Amino acid sequence: MSNRTDLYLEQVTAGLKDDAELRLDVRAELASHLEDTAAELRRQGAAEDESQEQARAALGEPVEVATQLAQGNQRRLLQRAWIRRGLRFALVPGAVVIALLCSDLQWAAAIGSLQQLGGGMMGGLHDNGTLGSWLRAVGIRVLRPELQAPVLSTPPRELWLSEPQNRVYYGEFVSHDVASGGGATESDRQPLLAALERATEIDPANARYDYLRAAILMQGACEVQSEDGAKGPDGKRGPGTLTWEIRDRARLDQAMAHLQSGLRKPEFRRYGREMLALKLAAMGSAARLLPRIERIALCASALLPDLAKLRDLARVAYLYGDTLAKEGRSAEARPYLDAWRTLTVQLNADSWTLIDCLVVTAIANSIPERSAQTYERLGLASTTSTMPCRSAGLSKNGRRLASLSRSASSACLRSVMSRRKATICPPMLGRNRTLASTSNRVPSLRRCRDSKRS
Repeated sequence: MSNRTDLYLEQVTAGLKDDAELRLDVRAELASHLEDTAAELRRQGAAEDESQEQARAALGEPVEVATQLAQGNQRRLLQRAWIRRGLRFALVPGAVVIALLCSDLQWAAAIGSLQQLGGGMMGGLHDNGTLGSWLRAVGIRVLRPELQAPVLSTPPRELWLSEPQNRVYYGEFVSHDVASGGGATESDRQPLLAALERATEIDPANARYDYLRAAILMQGACEVQSEDGAKGPDGKRGPGTLTWEIRDRARLDQAMAHLQSGLRKPEFRRYGREMLALKLAAMGSAARLLPRIERIALCASALLPDLAKLRDLARVAYLYGDTLAKEGRSAEARPYLDAWRTLTVQLNADSWTLIDCLVVTAIANSIPERSAQTYERLGLASTTSTMPCRSAGLSKNGRRLASLSRSASSACLRSVMSRRKATICPPMLGRNRTLASTSNRVPSLRRCRDSKRS
């Protein structure tokens, strides 16, 4: 079909532009008619262009044909327009009415709870004004009014400001608004650091906030790269390599000073377990389907933002100590080379999930051997008598106590699993037990620490 024929069809169907579907149908019919007429003329001896020109002339002038088509289809256009309007205004309200008549609000609330696994259980009640959010909110508020308790429905910052000296509420606020925040630029870091200033007043003995300051300052001050080790004959990978690039030494020094401040403090607590226990208690009993699903959603949405930061902090501490050792500052390097000891013990004491256990194990299995290599290079192998090491080329003491790291990791796993049963399972089953003390956990790691002191 030529360009002239296309233009002709556009002109003659211009009166049907308000109904695109009808216009396409009429255009297809006219195009077929013109093609048939042109084919008949070509069989009579007319050329290609001439046959199409005669076919268009036989159909009529564009203005005349367009007028006839508009008049002939006027009733059809009106009918289709009314149908479209009716569907537009009646379909959505009708669907809502049918959904409300056929739906079970308990299931709506349960599904709403499950959909919040990735973003906080109660987030769906406040996030947006969509119909789905409204239905979920109605289901939860009608069937589960106790979920409007402040500890469940109030944003973390507002909850903390309602009791400014409450360490659990402050820890929850830090988990949501600080530890989960960015910090890639200076403008991002300043509000996060400012939010941690109250920690010295609210929870001065807690190392967590010093570690978070160090982690925030580290961003942009250095970049760490790790590579996996080669596989040995047994198929297991050997120790990998850690390298870094220092971009801002002054800020890195400041971050490491905060790290040392945290290592000197007696405890590390995130209060995630305590906050979860408060929320589970506020939800009441779990005798029916909906409360059970809500508990699952609540537990699954618990945030653990510190773990990646602590893992990176342990790596940077080793690299910083190794750099100080290369600069001839061996005495200053030792606290950083041994930082993994305190970090693993502190984190293990606050561990209550399997992911916590895995991070403790990763630190205990990767950093000690690298620190041992640095001690070997400095000729201080005797100080590593309690330091686990898997490298075959290291000192006898280092190899002899490689099993200590493995036993400590196993103890960590057993400790975490036992604490999960003691703190999470009972509330979900409706029992009333207090949280176990965290002061005397993981004997293997504690013996490792005490032997270093002796």
